[in-house]
Amino acid sequence: MAADTWGLSWGGTTGSWLTSWASAFVPPTSPTTPEVTPAGRKTQRKRYFVEIDGQEFEVADAQHAQALLERARDVAVRHAQELAAEAVQVSRKVGKKPVALPTPRIASPNPELKQIVREARQKINEVYRSAAIDTELALLMARQLELEDEEETLLLLL
Repeated sequence: MAADTWGLSWGGTTGSWLTSWASAFVPPTSPTTPEVTPAGRKTQRKRYFVEIDGQEFEVADAQHAQALLERARDVAVRHAQELAAEAVQVSRKVGKKPVALPTPRIASPNPELKQIVREARQKINEVYRSAAIDTELALLMARQLELEDEEETLLLLL
């Protein structure tokens, strides 16, 4: 059976099957079908920020903010020690002023991060306060030793 006679056996040259496959395909259109829209909109990612001493850091989520603030606390320990060492040198020259170490300013405009920032701020402030107390005690002990040395010197001179 030849290919040209096969089409004739299914309804000839005017059969419905032959005309539906022989003509060019035109997709059906419906007047009620709306214009094609994308499957979904671009979702805008929520941006979180933590500000430390005026410098903004973008964080992905609360865990990332927590890690950043833990790193800031580690840096604060070293920074507080450096400030305390400088305060010892200054207070020996100036006199009996209490040691005051400036703490960093930490904030976040995102309400989701407020609690995390508050806790980190308390921890970092405690680091600076502890360093200030330790420095003050060291200065008082050094002054006490100086006074004792002066008293011993005066007693030896008498």
